[in-house]
Amino acid sequence: MCPALLHTASSLKREKDLHPASSKSDQSKGHRMKMRTIIVIAAAAVLPTLTALADKYDDLATEGYRWVTTDGPFACTSKDDANRISKDQSDENTLRMVRNGGVYFLIKGVIVRVVQEDKASGLSQVQWAGITADIWMPSKFLSKRPVTSILGTISTPGQPIGTTPGTNIELSPIPTPTQTATPTQGEATEPAARPTP
Repeated sequence: MCPALLHTASSLKREKDLHPASSKSDQSKGHRMKMRTIIVIAAAAVLPTLTALADKYDDLATEGYRWVTTDGPFACTSKDDANRISKDQSDENTLRMVRNGGVYFLIKGVIVRVVQEDKASGLSQVQWAGITADIWMPSKFLSKRPVTSILGTISTPGQPIGTTPGTNIELSPIPTPTQTATPTQGEATEPAARPTP
């Protein structure tokens, strides 16, 4: 080999030995910059959607609507019963109160409208679509931020539980087809039921 080439190759090897991480460090910096750019672009794409959703739900919260954050028998028609069940959540007490009636089972993600709030007792009186009487429940189980139901939906006022906006839940006015007495081609006739003697 040419002595000049040997000198150049050996000097490059020595340079690499002196600074082994410099090339890896430069690659790592480039990779981190690419990842940061991707994250910033993704955040910029998602942010307007989140802002629009937040504005929609902020309006509902301003109107007094709240989302239930838990499941369980924690709502009652009587303020005293609601206070009692929120303080004593033992199985015996809950069972006794359910037997006596007036206890409602909260469903996570349902939207209710706050009518009155008693900060001293930590209870709120709410209207729940489908329940004629206003009910009392612990305020700690209410959120101004939307709560996703077990079905993955966010409830809005007037929307039945577990449906998405735009779902048609009305019963069909078209009657179901009736069974005919005469079989169609290929069907076997069923023998008539005979009374046993």
